[in-house]
Amino acid sequence: MSYTAHKDRETPVTMHSEAHTYFSAQPFLTGIPTKWMNNREELMPLIEETFEKRTGAKFPNDILVHICNDEDFAKGFGPGCTDSIRGFCQNRFGKAVSDVFVRHGDLAEVMLVLGHEIGHAMTAPLRDQRDEEAKAFAFSLAWMETIRDHNIADLRNSFHFQPAQNGLHDVAFNFVLHIIKTGTDAITTFMNICAGTTSITHTLEQIIIR
Repeated sequence: MSYTAHKDRETPVTMHSEAHTYFSAQPFLTGIPTKWMNNREELMPLIEETFEKRTGAKFPNDILVHICNDEDFAKGFGPGCTDSIRGFCQNRFGKAVSDVFVRHGDLAEVMLVLGHEIGHAMTAPLRDQRDEEAKAFAFSLAWMETIRDHNIADLRNSFHFQPAQNGLHDVAFNFVLHIIKTGTDAITTFMNICAGTTSITHTLEQIIIR
């Protein structure tokens, strides 16, 4: 657990962007240029549309999205911030408003990073970090599918599905894909991981690590 001075809050938060484990959107992007996004007022309707089409519910009022320039992003993140980190979540689920931060950038990358970080903020953090990452990947897969199926912001062709090979995200991602291949869709997988009924710790490592 860690604390943040952002907006003078002292609520304990869990960070999901520690060194060597933060999410990278690049392996999932096709490279098709998209518009530059640095305006929260322009971004929020896209977030709300994607969330509502995916879940059938309004975007949660206990998740606050920030789109930041490099200086403000580094200030919000604190020590250890690098240029490679594109987003992070300060998860206060059940205690206070959770903050999701994303750097300004190409819209496809911004939306993909947001899908992953919102997935973290949807429930309290899970004890096993691999399960926590699998939870966020399951939600981000459902998020990408929704953007593709509804062509939100004309991003249908902006994504493909390949994990970052870093020993955590690839394990979590392959676990999610393994579950999906058994016939469970991404959003149901997300809910099952959140509930603890699906867990990497209950699955043989040789099944999910290739």
